Amino acid sequence: MSTFKKNDLVRPTAVICNHGVLASHDLGQVLKTSTLDYGQGRTLQKVQVLWLTGDCVGVTSILNYHEIKHAS
Repeated sequence: MSTFKKNDLVRPTAVICNHGVLASHDLGQVLKTSTLDYGQGRTLQKVQVLWLTGDCVGVTSILNYHEIKHAS
């Protein structure tokens, strides 16, 4: 599981913005993270992202960790 921290730069792995289409080269910044532990090693990480480029500039999205990846 990838771990994201505040201010990490990320890119989408899926089209997830309601205001337009996100491309794999669009860039976002992590604003907030939250992890929920279900026990027995099961965790869920939610990430709030502010999109900096593309059709969704200025829009925030709350995503599961597998819907984004670290920007290289």
